Amino acid sequence: MKKHNQTKAFSIIELLIVLAVIGILAAILIPLLSDVISKGNAKSALSDAKNTLTNYLAQYQGKGKLCDSIIIIEKAGYYYTYGYILSANKLYESVNQPYKINDNKQIDAYIQKLLLDGDIIITADETQENITNEIKDVSKNVHVYKGYTLLSIINLLNLSESHIDIALGETYSLNAELSPE
Repeated sequence: MKKHNQTKAFSIIELLIVLAVIGILAAILIPLLSDVISKGNAKSALSDAKNTLTNYLAQYQGKGKLCDSIIIIEKAGYYYTYGYILSANKLYESVNQPYKINDNKQIDAYIQKLLLDGDIIITADETQENITNEIKDVSKNVHVYKGYTLLSIINLLNLSESHIDIALGETYSLNAELSPE
């Protein structure tokens, strides 16, 4: 008597079902993962900007060389722009970021684009220059320019009163002129 060895195997239908489930899961997860990666790049760029600002302040504080500046970070094919406002002593993030880096990767062309788009303005009292090489311990993907002010900071409205009392049913109109300090 001969014994037949029958091996268990997956049928073609079972394999197709498994492939379909893997395809559906991939279609759901890939967009989520790309969003996580872009948020991670943005956080990393912010961290680089904060570290650069710390080095900038440590090097120039008390020497009279501090002024409004922009910090541009190159990260994963995008430019992230931040502005240091001396009067507020804060780092602000551009509201229009990130910018996709063009093929030419020219930082000066990017600054001109920021000026044309109205994201930054030239500070009247300062000369505009790249001071990246003057700051110690700056990453290669970081560019620091003095003499520019990030325009999104001008859009912030600060009220000098601690609160405004408006009774229910009353309406008031607020007119304000926004300008840099």
